[in-house]
Amino acid sequence: IFLCLFLFRSHWYIAVICFPWLEKVIYKDCESQHLPQSDFQQFPHQSESNSGIIRKESVLILSDIWYDSEEQDINSNLHHEDIQPDTTASELSPTVSKKFSDTLKMKKICKRPCILILDSLKASSVKNTVQVLREYLEAEWEAKRKTCREFSKSTMEDFYPRVPKQNNNSDCGIYLLQYVETFFQNPIINFELPVHLEQWFPPHLVRRKREQIRDLILQLHFQQQSGSKS
Repeated sequence: IFLCLFLFRSHWYIAVICFPWLEKVIYKDCESQHLPQSDFQQFPHQSESNSGIIRKESVLILSDIWYDSEEQDINSNLHHEDIQPDTTASELSPTVSKKFSDTLKMKKICKRPCILILDSLKASSVKNTVQVLREYLEAEWEAKRKTCREFSKSTMEDFYPRVPKQNNNSDCGIYLLQYVETFFQNPIINFELPVHLEQWFPPHLVRRKREQIRDLILQLHFQQQSGSKS
């Protein structure tokens, strides 16, 4: 569940609620093509097809989050089948190549119920916000499942991964968009702690984001004008 949050009328950040249907941490067998995030995100470049605005098929629809775990696993596997690194081990530096080889030997990946706070500025504490999110999950669970369940810090922890940060006071919205886009393009597969996302995406993607949004708005404008004339 993706939630865009506004802080003190000046700053946007995002909370991602992961695996809300799980009641504890689980470990599952890891197929060789499913690279854990801590290593997958170290690949030195992205394909050009992944560098633009979120594709139409990546639009997030906030539907019923309380899937049966079996159905969710099927959806998760379908989603991960498309994840392929665009660099082979032989093309990487020795350090990254070793990470790649070690990754292929991993047998388990971690799925952890948690709330990820992705903040490009870390403006202040968000403990109160996290508590509100836990209370929302409790109310949603009771409404959908007709049972009571406690979402406490021990069952739904909050984490603050190190993500790429803005270097000014005006780009929080742009970084928020990039976090969501990258989450779809290069999703976190292994939630074993710590989750390292410092190199999740290169800085030039954010620098181009405003230009891409402007071009998209102009493109839609011209399409609408063309449609009205016809």
